[in-house]
Amino acid sequence: MRRLIFLFSTGIILINSCTNVTENKQETKTEIRQEKRIEAVKVIEAFAYEMKTILAKDESCEAEPIECTHVAINYPVFLKENMSNANRIITNSIADLLGFGDLESSQQADLQKNANKLIADFQDFKKEFPDSKQVWNFRLKSRVAYSDEEKISLVFASQSYTGGAHGAVNQVYFNFDKNGRLLKIGDLVEDVENFKVVAEQKFRHKKNIKDGQSYSDAGYNFPNDEFSLPANIGITDNAFVLYYNQYEIAPYSSGPTHLVILYEELK
Repeated sequence: MRRLIFLFSTGIILINSCTNVTENKQETKTEIRQEKRIEAVKVIEAFAYEMKTILAKDESCEAEPIECTHVAINYPVFLKENMSNANRIITNSIADLLGFGDLESSQQADLQKNANKLIADFQDFKKEFPDSKQVWNFRLKSRVAYSDEEKISLVFASQSYTGGAHGAVNQVYFNFDKNGRLLKIGDLVEDVENFKVVAEQKFRHKKNIKDGQSYSDAGYNFPNDEFSLPANIGITDNAFVLYYNQYEIAPYSSGPTHLVILYEELK
């Protein structure tokens, strides 16, 4: 199979408002610096890994792979037995993004089988709607964002289209310890409430939400109209990365939201 070639951002979505231009430019510079700092990360033996690639393509399509319905997945597989639970979580999470996963399953998903299933589903769709011009795809790239003696942080960026008005774009972070345990924010900071306060201040500033203005009035749908941390929080060598995916707190048109909290801001 000819190698699939694709480009999509695993980086930062930069959102600039028409007001507070100076402050937002400074935020943008900070975010770009964070991105550059995580380009090459060394890992200890306990976190040793190799990258694995999963490819699948609609063979009835004679065009270039990128122009056909296809799946292209690139993800890390940890080599040590102590990280087997992390491998299961990663694989099942990717399968879930594909639409065939069970995050709670004790069994590890077969990603090649899942990729082939997406191609088969598309072929069934084409039989039912032969005149459709749709081309389905699922693409995912990943990398190590941070690692030290005790933990490792991975970031996964995916985009997919399986019909509808538009596709889906997601960025997911996983933080693991040396036993393959998935770390929560309470495992990473001493004072979660203070962390949340700092995050809320940054969110309001970035979105230009005034003190006293409700999130619903500003167009955001936090549970009970109260600020909450995102589902995805990553780590760099000097900051936390907070990432709200599309639909998580706002309509599709609002896009994702990316925040950076420097460690020094939590002191």
